[in-house]
Amino acid sequence: MELASQMTLFEKTVEEKLIEQELRRGSNVEGGKERIIGMYRKLTRAERVRAIKNEYGIGGWGGPNLSSVSFDSKGLKIRNGDMGINLTWEQVEKQIEKMIVEGRY
Repeated sequence: MELASQMTLFEKTVEEKLIEQELRRGSNVEGGKERIIGMYRKLTRAERVRAIKNEYGIGGWGGPNLSSVSFDSKGLKIRNGDMGINLTWEQVEKQIEKMIVEGRY
């Protein structure tokens, strides 16, 4: 396999980069990111899903020329231009866990 082909195996898609970028912000509440990290030290997966959902609550953020993020009881939605990404709270929890393990949260 050529080096160029091997490198593409490790590149993230635009969607993956956008998801990570937005999740790295935490819940957008002061101390939220630290509380989320703490959840991975003491809670089970099911407890973390509920706790992350509660930490985010109902709301969102965004602005002109920025991604917009909204969240509610169903999950987290990211919009950027024509791109729309919908994540359940289970998917959010798994992605945050992956980012923490890999040192990218």
